[in-house]
Amino acid sequence: MRGEAERNCFDLVKQHLKQEDFFGTTVEDDRLIRKIIDTSWENPKSSEFPDFIFDEGFVEHFQVTSSKV
Repeated sequence: MRGEAERNCFDLVKQHLKQEDFFGTTVEDDRLIRKIIDTSWENPKSSEFPDFIFDEGFVEHFQVTSSKV
């Protein structure tokens, strides 16, 4: 089930996209990434894949953890 952490992370990405430029992307890629983030909405079926949807695809949030062992 999607939780507040995914929503907060997505909102943080949206906030930074408005303030910063990307490094190592073309102008076209930059526009596409901003469009995807700006037009995405939460999946109304919160317990199903994917977390966020846009007209041409989806965004799935993965949390990666690691240990020293």
